Amino acid sequence: MNNEFENVLSAQGIVHQITSPDTPQNRVAERKNRHILEVAHSLMYTINVPKILWSEVVMIAVHLINRTPSKFLGWKTPYEMLSGAN
Repeated sequence: MNNEFENVLSAQGIVHQITSPDTPQNRVAERKNRHILEVAHSLMYTINVPKILWSEVVMIAVHLINRTPSKFLGWKTPYEMLSGAN
């Protein structure tokens, strides 16, 4: 690691830790990323759009996920939980 980079991090009060490659450290985030990609792939296949629109399809997938009620959230949407909207 670059010592200059380490100095900048410690000056900001950031503790830099490295992990082994291919070892998920945050399983919740990894699962959510997988869910987003699965929805995006599904949309791409269903509506048969060119791969160049991949980023837009991912944003649409996130939009749909955030507005789909979840049993885990008491049948509220993530959007409702974060924004306080009813």
